[in-house]
Amino acid sequence: QGDHDAMSDYWHTEGNKFFKIKNFEKAYECYSKSLGYVPEKALILSNRALCQLRLKNYIDAEKDASSAIALDPNFVKAFHHRALARHAMFKVEEGIADLQVCSETALLLNNF
Repeated sequence: QGDHDAMSDYWHTEGNKFFKIKNFEKAYECYSKSLGYVPEKALILSNRALCQLRLKNYIDAEKDASSAIALDPNFVKAFHHRALARHAMFKVEEGIADLQVCSETALLLNNF
């Protein structure tokens, strides 16, 4: 398990590097490799959802954000990413509902 965590962390860090230089395709690949080692990491799923948003892959962005939320129902950024994906797909009411949860959770946890 320790090797899996280390490799997951390595690919997560690499993904962050590519994201910073706006190479969203490479960042997505790195985050996917990270999840291959430790699949249930809400942060990495949320990061990958943001890559999908930047690449205009809205269905996959919504799926990754939803998976992150399932793992951590208080993860405000995942709700935000899902809201953006839903808005882009004209799922306006669902997007607004996500933003409401996002706002309420952020106020309760004071973490946004």
